[in-house]
Amino acid sequence: MGAYLFESIADKIERDINTGVLAVGAKLPSERSMAESYGVSRNVIREAIRVLGEKGFVQVRAGRGGFACKPSQKDLSDSLTTVVESSSASLEEIVEAREVFEAAVLSCAAERATGDDLAVLRALYEKMERTGSNGREYAALDKEFHIALAGCAKNSVLALLAGSVYNMAASSLFLMTPLNPARMVSAQQEHLEMIEGLAQHDAERVRRALAAHIHCLREQIAAQ
Repeated sequence: MGAYLFESIADKIERDINTGVLAVGAKLPSERSMAESYGVSRNVIREAIRVLGEKGFVQVRAGRGGFACKPSQKDLSDSLTTVVESSSASLEEIVEAREVFEAAVLSCAAERATGDDLAVLRALYEKMERTGSNGREYAALDKEFHIALAGCAKNSVLALLAGSVYNMAASSLFLMTPLNPARMVSAQQEHLEMIEGLAQHDAERVRRALAAHIHCLREQIAAQ
């Protein structure tokens, strides 16, 4: 029963932060004060604060106490990445999840991409062209390119999820391509095709480029 109680109190404090009752950045009241306010023991408050700290809603500063905050995109991304990495998800499952997600994102992006979006994508493409044999630099730019693609959808939720999806794939999938120089060439062709498809608002062209991109990832996984 105690476990359910501290989770319930954590939910209440989280709701207070989300609704502004506890302002983001504000120092939390003392454990004693919060215990009295929520009608529970200090131990329950302590456990609730621990849970909220793990979720990114409270930051505990040594010697200063707890402060209300809201999870950043990185916090959410790191949490999802940790969950997936601790599960039994295979590389194929990660590829499939990425394919489904990216197909939905690019469908929206084909309708909504702006000239500024295309300029960002072209600049990233050019940077990748100049990386030469620096595989890790290419992988970092590749991830940045795909996150920028998600931004073209003009949907804040998709943009938030993109960070999680691509961080989840970063350590395995994004490092595969730089290990194969021939694959880097074809990947760049696919990236350019995506850019051109977006420029023409041609969803089918973008879809074909993505399908080729994912197909090559599956071939690389199979070859491992």
